[in-house]
Amino acid sequence: MCGPNGPLTTWAILQDVGTGFYGTEIPTTTALVDSTTGAATGAAGALGLIPTTNTVIARFDVNPNFDIHTEIFIWLPPNSRDLASSLTRTELVSGYLQCEDELQISTVIPLPNEINIIDPATLGGIGQCIQAGQYRSVLRFQMPDHGFLWSHITREGEHFRENFIGYNLDCNEFVACP
Repeated sequence: MCGPNGPLTTWAILQDVGTGFYGTEIPTTTALVDSTTGAATGAAGALGLIPTTNTVIARFDVNPNFDIHTEIFIWLPPNSRDLASSLTRTELVSGYLQCEDELQISTVIPLPNEINIIDPATLGGIGQCIQAGQYRSVLRFQMPDHGFLWSHITREGEHFRENFIGYNLDCNEFVACP
């Protein structure tokens, strides 16, 4: 952290020695953190924070033939925010599964918590992607509040883990907009 409210960056590695997996790098981003409240805020310098209503995509793979599993992590401010805030978040967000060959299926994403872990294999409409043999895809939606997004993909039999930071498709006002 730089200064009392400076950018916070971290380097994180997950190591579960009980399963035999190699260490897994966790994507980290930059936010501004208030030294008094600990809340991540958006302002110039919050390079990794995605603004409210920006369209984002998160990669996933749900190929049952190779025992592949994805968890999409969506970090948002707590729902018990200051009541004076003009930002409110609903628990269900509309989104789209965009399958490999551009098949687009409407779905609903539950986001009730500060840290939400979404299993794309359980989302409505995913069966259409799987039936079409389109396992590697993206989940697209608008961020209901400012936050972070990343995907964690594992292939259990091969001890394979991979992480992808979420993609922000809009202008990030915390960095700069033309």
